[in-house]
Amino acid sequence: MNPSDFSILFMDDEVHDEAVATVSEAVKALRGAGYQVDVKEKMSDAIDAFYEKFYHIFILDIDMQKVTDLFFEGTGSRVADIYRSLDNGCSVIMYSAMGTVEDWFDVANRHIFGYVFKGSKSPVRKLLEMVEQAALEYTPLMLPSPRKEGRVLISQTDSERISDEQIKTAVLNAGNFVPEFCEIEKMPEMLSSNDYSAAIIIEEQFSTMPGDMEILKTICMMQPSPNIIIGCDGKSENQESIIEIINLRPFRLINMTKENPGLTLEECVRSAAQWYEGNETFQADTKYVHRAAKNIDWEELEKRFETEKWENETNHTGDEDE
Repeated sequence: MNPSDFSILFMDDEVHDEAVATVSEAVKALRGAGYQVDVKEKMSDAIDAFYEKFYHIFILDIDMQKVTDLFFEGTGSRVADIYRSLDNGCSVIMYSAMGTVEDWFDVANRHIFGYVFKGSKSPVRKLLEMVEQAALEYTPLMLPSPRKEGRVLISQTDSERISDEQIKTAVLNAGNFVPEFCEIEKMPEMLSSNDYSAAIIIEEQFSTMPGDMEILKTICMMQPSPNIIIGCDGKSENQESIIEIINLRPFRLINMTKENPGLTLEECVRSAAQWYEGNETFQADTKYVHRAAKNIDWEELEKRFETEKWENETNHTGDEDE
């Protein structure tokens, strides 16, 4: 598709403040590139917009406290959840100045398309590149079959947060799974030639060297068969590597500095193997689903379906006669 074929909803409480360059320049740059961009400064308005127009990409701020919203409480991450519950294939990009460790790990596990930190170098350029990538990768979501048994591939680690034995125990406790260890460099080949229920990669801090990131990217691109779990130390000095990992879109990103990493890993393995059965990203917010259903003219939809069915059958018969 051309940029002009893509519609974008941009939600930010500073979207009408020309003094905030990271926001105003981002909107101008997107429009300058040819994208159709609608802007909203309230979360409730952004939710209303979902029912009024189809958007290919949603760009959301996290902290939305500068503009009073009497109709909705929460953060931009909550809006992302609502969008995903209504359209699990939509592309959501977080564009935010909230750069705490908690924010990074929180958005990573919401199945967003990517995260651009406004405080990073050249955030507008990074946002444009991410939007372009989202446009190029716009495809229906592929669903894997749920699994309650199978092998789990694990990269060997020297992490002091969790031992290989603890990882093995977490995998065994998650279900009828068999843990299998290997060097991370061998994972792409092994994952492509074998059938695994999940894969685990844990390091205290990941290198941002292009070669190392390329290995992780190759592994994450194999999802959802299997889904990839990545664990690392959630420290502010690790911001660059953590955000790069977020944008590789692993199934789960675990903060290994939190308590009970073994228990967290066990839960992640279980959900990674059985995510469709567990309705991962399909936990629809019934309030908003019911609202969407009210706007559907079911009788008109049924008539249209019957008409299209009749036309297709007629055309098919005509082709056979020829």
